[in-house]
Amino acid sequence: GIYATTIAPLTAAGDGDLNYRIYASDGVHDAEGEPTGNSAVRVIAPSVTFGSAAQTTVNESGAAPLTVQQSSASGEAVTVPFTVNGSSTATGGGVDYHITASPIAIAAGSTTANITISLISDTLNENNETVVVDMGAPTNAVRGAITTHTLTITDDDPAPTVIFTTSSQATAGEDGTATITAQLSAASGKDVTVPFTVNGSSTATGGGFDYSMSASPVTIPAGSTTADITVSITSDNLDEDHETVIVDMGAPTNATQGAITTHALTITDDAPAPAVTFTTASQMTAMESGSYTITAQLSAASGRVVTVPFTVNATSTATGGGVDYHITASPIAIAAGSTTANITMTIIADSLVEGNETVIVDMGAPINATQGAITTHTLTIRDDDGAQIAVCSTNPAPFNKIQTTIADAGTTNGSTLLVCAGTYPEKINFLGKDITVKAESGASVTFIIGDNTNSPVVTFSSGENSTAVLDGFTIDNQAAAGTATRGISISASSAPTIRNCVVKGNQLSTGQNGAGIYINGGTATIQSSTIGGEAFNKNSCQTGCGIYATALTETLSISNSTISENAGTGTGGGIYLSANGTQATNITGTAFTNNTGQNGGAIYNNGTILSISGSSSFNANSVSSGTGGGAIHSTGAGASTTIDGATFTGNASSNQGGAIYITGSTAATPLSISNCTFTNNAATLYGAAVALNSITNATTISSTTITGGSGGSSSKGAGIYTSAAPLTLTNTNVNNNTSALEGGGIWASGAASVITITGGSVSGNSGTSGSGIYLTSSATLTATGTTISNNTSSSTSGSGGGIYAANGVTITDGTFANNAAGSSSGQGGAIYSSSSVTLNGANTFTGNHASNGGGAIFLSSGSVAVNNSGNIFTGNYTTSNSGGAIFVTDGGSVAFAGIAGAIFTGNYATNAGGGAIITGNATIHNATFTGNYAKDNGGAFYPLSGTSYIYNSTFETNSLTTTSTTYGGGAIYMKNAVYYLNIYNSTFVGNSAGAGRGGAVYANTNASANIYNSTFYNNTSSYSSPVNHLHASSSGYIKLYNALVAHPSGAVLCNNTARGGTSVNLEYNNSGTACAASSVTGDPKLSVLADNGGLTRTMALQTGSAAMDAADDATCLTTDQRGLSRPVDGDSNGSAVCDIGAFEYVP
Repeated sequence: GIYATTIAPLTAAGDGDLNYRIYASDGVHDAEGEPTGNSAVRVIAPSVTFGSAAQTTVNESGAAPLTVQQSSASGEAVTVPFTVNGSSTATGGGVDYHITASPIAIAAGSTTANITISLISDTLNENNETVVVDMGAPTNAVRGAITTHTLTITDDDPAPTVIFTTSSQATAGEDGTATITAQLSAASGKDVTVPFTVNGSSTATGGGFDYSMSASPVTIPAGSTTADITVSITSDNLDEDHETVIVDMGAPTNATQGAITTHALTITDDAPAPAVTFTTASQMTAMESGSYTITAQLSAASGRVVTVPFTVNATSTATGGGVDYHITASPIAIAAGSTTANITMTIIADSLVEGNETVIVDMGAPINATQGAITTHTLTIRDDDGAQIAVCSTNPAPFNKIQTTIADAGTTNGSTLLVCAGTYPEKINFLGKDITVKAESGASVTFIIGDNTNSPVVTFSSGENSTAVLDGFTIDNQAAAGTATRGISISASSAPTIRNCVVKGNQLSTGQNGAGIYINGGTATIQSSTIGGEAFNKNSCQTGCGIYATALTETLSISNSTISENAGTGTGGGIYLSANGTQATNITGTAFTNNTGQNGGAIYNNGTILSISGSSSFNANSVSSGTGGGAIHSTGAGASTTIDGATFTGNASSNQGGAIYITGSTAATPLSISNCTFTNNAATLYGAAVALNSITNATTISSTTITGGSGGSSSKGAGIYTSAAPLTLTNTNVNNNTSALEGGGIWASGAASVITITGGSVSGNSGTSGSGIYLTSSATLTATGTTISNNTSSSTSGSGGGIYAANGVTITDGTFANNAAGSSSGQGGAIYSSSSVTLNGANTFTGNHASNGGGAIFLSSGSVAVNNSGNIFTGNYTTSNSGGAIFVTDGGSVAFAGIAGAIFTGNYATNAGGGAIITGNATIHNATFTGNYAKDNGGAFYPLSGTSYIYNSTFETNSLTTTSTTYGGGAIYMKNAVYYLNIYNSTFVGNSAGAGRGGAVYANTNASANIYNSTFYNNTSSYSSPVNHLHASSSGYIKLYNALVAHPSGAVLCNNTARGGTSVNLEYNNSGTACAASSVTGDPKLSVLADNGGLTRTMALQTGSAAMDAADDATCLTTDQRGLSRPVDGDSNGSAVCDIGAFEYVP
């Protein structure tokens, strides 16, 4: 018999070892004796495998069998389950295929069975698809080698074609949108991309000018048949041709081009044609020569060329063809996009006395426009030919005198009187005749001196025009001063020309005006003449002693002349101007020298429009009383003064405005100064160069230099003084001016004094406070790109070497260098403010200093905001107080300091806060403090009260020079219970407290600091019990949250610090008491301080750092110092955990 036992249990498939023994038996009784020893037999179950790992169909129809093969026949049926893997790209259930139901069975005694995959044919062009079949665990068998089979179904459908649905379309008008549709011949199983370009022959302009359109390519999603190109039409008012946008289809992806691959969109123009008109109906020439234009002007620009034909009317009295004139050939063309074109007539001079002649031009029917209001223009050619009449004292009467010759019947309009050299003791009157009276030998030898009566030497009083010319005389009234003993008198709408004359020595009795030239109800053109000119023979009167002009009927023009040595007891020693509507005075290329008066030594402008240009000059003009304006005084609501290219030198006022004084104007442009130079002007009180008072709109000064201004013992604003008057400076230099009191460069007061400065400089000025710029009351300053440098307080207690501001100051991209506040108790070397300071862009503060705090900036109340990453404070210092760069004190109110992205380098404070000292709340972002130092506390930063927040900042090699152990904080010092400091994601490297406490941070009496994810390395202190990094007094505390504190060698790292929350901190080379509970102590493997991204330098962790993935995520910050997200799986173990310190390692 057989006795069998199973030592190891068999598997479900029947595998296992079977042990047995043999013994004897007759079927009833066993034989005596023992059975044989153990024998063993191994039972092996069959295996099943797929017949192949993969197969590919020829197309997407038919059936694909998948054979399951058994290694050997079995006495039992084998069941094989299977599933379709989710990574399969074909869809079952009758969409792409059907498959045999799972499981299949291999019958007992058999070795194979099939899984059948029946393919479903479609017409969709698509990628080849897969059916991935995974074998499950079989019954009565084990899985063999191949348990996954991939069937690839080969797509046999062609790619579709794509076309534009139409080849063209036209819009209804010049707005809205139009669509161009790309369409497939059949839906595709793939995304079809259709690129396109705009054909260069298109006449419309894209980019939003005539239209904008969808970006190329467009995509037809799988399963869809269309996609649209959208063209958005830009409306305009331009009459133009219809325009086209021609779109060409490129080579599509997953499709082929069909029949229509180009589409032409026509944008239909709907703007009306403009009207064309002559700009004026008539004009008259000044003389019988030169060129004149008749301008044809469109009501609006057109997109087409507008052709304007014209003819000369037969009623014209002038003869063309080169006899009296030449004229442009007809027609003229106004180019597309332009609005004007000119007909030019060139006048042919002759010597024929013939009277004025006319050329009458009629407009014809224009092309691409309609006729407007004025279609006829009459040009009158003034005849300038007249008789030449010799006048000389030796001639027979009446030609021995100027006046009798004028009165002679033979002297008519156009006549020229040629006067020989000599002295003519007579008075003359032009008697309404437009004639020329000319000295043959010039003014130096030809004199008209009057007839010794109380009357002018020359009179224009009968409506003479600009062709009435006085040329080349000296006009010197020899009569005793009277009420009318003037040089020249102009009235009754007369408008003569005065040329090459000298008008001097004319004197009026007390209270009379206009000794040289008197204009009342007329005007004049004054060319190349001298009005005044001799110190011993002045024009003298009360007002306007050179020229007095009131009730002007036309523009007064003065060119290339000299106005000098005119003396007034009232206003306007040189020129007096009084308002009359909108008439103006134009002065060009004229010199004003040594004119005197009460207001406006050179010019007094009472409400008129005054323009000065062409290298005019103002030298040594002065006022000895009145309100001011050594050179120019402008007053009145309508007064407007524009000055370009002039020089002002050595002008003086006993009150305000050594050069210019402006008051009371409400004009849009009260004063505009450009390309001018002001040198060594003086005012006893205010504004040696320019003084402004109670002006509504802004004075503008551009590309101008103001230098060397000075004043008396009470002077302010030696460069510019403004009271309740806005001021805009552009590219202007206000340099080296000196005030006895405030505002050596600029002084401003009042809410209306909104000061805007762009570019230029305010440098080298001196005053008690605000030596560069002084802002009091509600005046405000906005400066962009300006250099403010080398301004120095002349008072030992003066504040604001560069700027003193009682109100807000906003500086963008400015440069402040070497400004100095008072040497004893001055504050704010660059800026002192009692309100607010805002720094935008990239500002630099270098070498500024103050004795009593704030080497660069001192804020007595309000807030300071240092925005952006470009603000740099370098080498600023104090000589006897705190805040080497910035000192913010609350002044009785809460102050706030916001510092973003700034760099503080090498700043120094005699007391505390080498970089900054803040009384009040402070927020510091992305700042760098390097090499700053102080004598006592806080080599970089001293938060004196309030709550301070520091984010993503770096403190490097800041230090104290103290030899006392009571001070501390190589980087930061804080004290008292009202002080709270919170530090986030920041790095402290190489800071030193000297003999003081806390190489990096010292939290003294009752002060509290919370430090999150920050790194401290190699900070030092030589205090008798040195605490090289973080020191809190017995009543203060410092809490660490995931902080890294490390030293190159064994050192005492912390005193009275603790763990914050559930954080994990790292201490390395700590020979003292632990900084915090639950700290790790391994090597952080820190790299040197470097630019690792972000706005501040950091110390990167290296591979294997003990800080890596070691922090407490519950108290970890969401980003690191660089702004990168936390946590990251630094050690690549599959679990992302925050790193300790300021740097998050990214593998």
